[in-house]
Order: sequence, then structure tokens, then C-alpha cells
Amino acid sequence: MNKVTKLSYFAETGTSTVERLFAYVGGSCILAVALVVTFDVILRYLFRAPTSWSLEIIGYLMVACIFLPLSLTQAEGKQISVDLLRSRLSQRLMPLVDLIVSAITLGFFILLTAKSLDMAIFSYQHNLVSSTVTRMPLFPSQIVVTIGAFMLSTRLVFQIWHHIALLLPENFKRYSN
Repeated sequence: MNKVTKLSYFAETGTSTVERLFAYVGGSCILAVALVVTFDVILRYLFRAPTSWSLEIIGYLMVACIFLPLSLTQAEGKQISVDLLRSRLSQRLMPLVDLIVSAITLGFFILLTAKSLDMAIFSYQHNLVSSTVTRMPLFPSQIVVTIGAFMLSTRLVFQIWHHIALLLPENFKRYSN
């Protein structure tokens, strides 16, 4: 294994480990949402005293539920896709289409990573808080978006690398047969 291949292997393995960790955290947030909803329902219907903070906390937890597992979902190919077009393409065109789609998606998520990081830094520097009773700081949920978008961008770089490798003449012949 040459140095580039070895470095690529370790980077991808490390990314996969972090993706799994973030997926577990995202799953834990789903459990936390269920607990908060249950707690709020009990207070609302048994004691006629609903919480003032549950909807906001659930919103922040949902951000984590969505953005933290994004990269692992992409790595495992379990994202939502439109098979209408893909099913009509030849096997020879698949790597090229996958490369183009991954590159466009990477561009979007690099932009999302940069803008959400800018927003999180701005929110932190100016001590921005929510406009609700809880006055929660805004930057933690914005950082979660940044982390999720960055991780997905990293996964897309690996996938683009693999798509390019499939398009190389020696691999293209093998893939198209």
C-alpha cells in the first residue's frame, strides 16, 4: 500500500468512526425528544401545567437528529433518491452520473458548512439567544448544522474520489461488464 492509499484508508476509517459516533448521538436525541414529549404530555394532561420550553428543546434536538447522522446515511447509501432516472441509465453511465451528483451536492454542503459556521460564530460573539422564555443560546444548534454539513462534505469527497477511480480506463472496463 503506497502512502497516498494508506493515508486515504486511515482518513476514511477515521471518518467512518466519527460518523457512527454522530449517528449514535443523533439516535440518542430521538430518545430525548420522546422523553421531553412524554414529560410535557404528563404535565399538560395530568397537572394542567404544560412546560414553556419543550417545543424549543425538541426543535434543537431535531436539528441534531437530522444533521448528525447525515454523513453515515450517505456512506451507507440510505438517503432518499429518485430511481426513475437511474433505472433508465446504462451501467456505463452510472459512475459519471454519480460523480456529477456528488460534486453538485458537495458544492452545496461546503457552502452550508461555511455559512452555518459564520452564523454560529456571529451568534456566539454577540451572545444571541432565542426569543422565547428560555432564552437559549443559538450557537449550539448552529454548530450542529456545521458539524453535520462538514461531515457530509468529507464523505462526499471520499465518494467523489471513488467515482473518479471507477471512471479510470482500467476500472471502467471492469465496471461496465
